[in-house]
Formats: sequence, C-alpha cells, structure tokens
Amino acid sequence: MRIKQLICKLKLLIKIVISVSYM
Repeated sequence: MRIKQLICKLKLLIKIVISVSYM
C-alpha cells in the first residue's frame, strides 16, 4: 500500500469517529 492511500483511509476513519462522537 502507498502512504497516500493510508493517509486517505486514516482521514476517513477520523471523520467517521468524529461524526459518531457528535451523535
């Protein structure tokens, strides 16, 4: 896997965690 792909997945995961914690 490339670093860029990993960063994109990490950002997506963080967005999900933030949206879940706000609910």
